[in-house]
Amino acid sequence: MDDIFDDNGDDLTIAHHDAKIIQTTRFKDGFREGWESSEQDAFESGFIRGYSLISSLVYDYNYEKERLRLENPLNLLLRKEIQEFDNEFQSTIAQLKLPDELNEEQQNETITRLRIQFDDILLKIKFELTSIKSV
Repeated sequence: MDDIFDDNGDDLTIAHHDAKIIQTTRFKDGFREGWESSEQDAFESGFIRGYSLISSLVYDYNYEKERLRLENPLNLLLRKEIQEFDNEFQSTIAQLKLPDELNEEQQNETITRLRIQFDDILLKIKFELTSIKSV
């Protein structure tokens, strides 16, 4: 490091040295801030995309499962089907949590397939409840 009390040095050299230190510090701080900002943006966009994909299915499934548990015991065949769906649902959620396991299109297809399965089970449940009430 240059001695700032060097008799041979001039003010321009000292100013250039100080400017270089400030420039390096600003560059590093700007890089860190930009990195943290882009990382935060990526987390937010990933969360929003994931939430929009699966939130309605999770809500509907848990709501219907709890409602049925409270309202009416179902027949064994329907219970087994719900349990199988629950197992597949939990494994799919675990798979979707793994980074880079599925691309976005595969994730959408997986969620759509689960939604179709759930809607099918829901129709069977509603049919079962309707037939029970009509008897």
